[in-house]
Amino acid sequence: MKALIHYSEIGLKGLNRDFFEDKLLENIREALTHAKVKARVEREHGRINCEFGEKDKGKCEVALKKVFGIKYFAFAEDAPLSEKGILDGAEVLLKNLKKNGAKKIASVAKRSDKNFALDSNELNKKIGTLAVKLGFGIDLDNPDARIFTEITSKRAYLYIEKISGLAGLPVGSSAKTLCLFSGGIDSVVAAFLMMKRGSHVDFLHFHALRDGKEVLNSKIKKLIESLNAYQTSSELYIAPYHTFQLEIGRKVDERVEL
Repeated sequence: MKALIHYSEIGLKGLNRDFFEDKLLENIREALTHAKVKARVEREHGRINCEFGEKDKGKCEVALKKVFGIKYFAFAEDAPLSEKGILDGAEVLLKNLKKNGAKKIASVAKRSDKNFALDSNELNKKIGTLAVKLGFGIDLDNPDARIFTEITSKRAYLYIEKISGLAGLPVGSSAKTLCLFSGGIDSVVAAFLMMKRGSHVDFLHFHALRDGKEVLNSKIKKLIESLNAYQTSSELYIAPYHTFQLEIGRKVDERVEL
């Protein structure tokens, strides 16, 4: 089975685009390995092709939804790079849609390989004609389902659903950051948004407990574990607040104390 992965702003990069693509590939492989999914992940002309066993589809979807840098992905069927091959693949999808109760469809074709004999509009017409023969209506504005076709230099891909990703930049493509982590919603959101801009985030937490190990039994550990789902791992630095509080008490005028 294949997942066809698309990114967004990475495509706007210039001479350093390879760096961002390589980092995204690395993060996808790491996320799938962490999810215990055996997969082959490779670049293919502005997209990433991920091949895995069908039994791992659910785990693959969960893993890819947590990788920054992915705009959307789709579980796709590939077809021979010919008009007949594409229409045969489209017919299989259309018959499955029919079984699921779809009545109106739209065809959305895109060619990254302009050498293919049919252009996007011609391909849409061919698939639309096939759909009508199978009893579907055509509705470009409000269809029950869409059939997406992507033409590359190697093969054609067909799918019916785009699954949204987190977008942004892949973690590790920007500078590392240290997040002052209180455990409130603001520090959690700040860490998440920095990951989305490509930073790998470590955490610094100040506490007023007798023993720093008590922090590991608090919500701090659970929150960071939740955030690590989006970057796999991080460092947590724990510092006692009372040391600084006592020093401030000795050196700061009591009139400005809180």
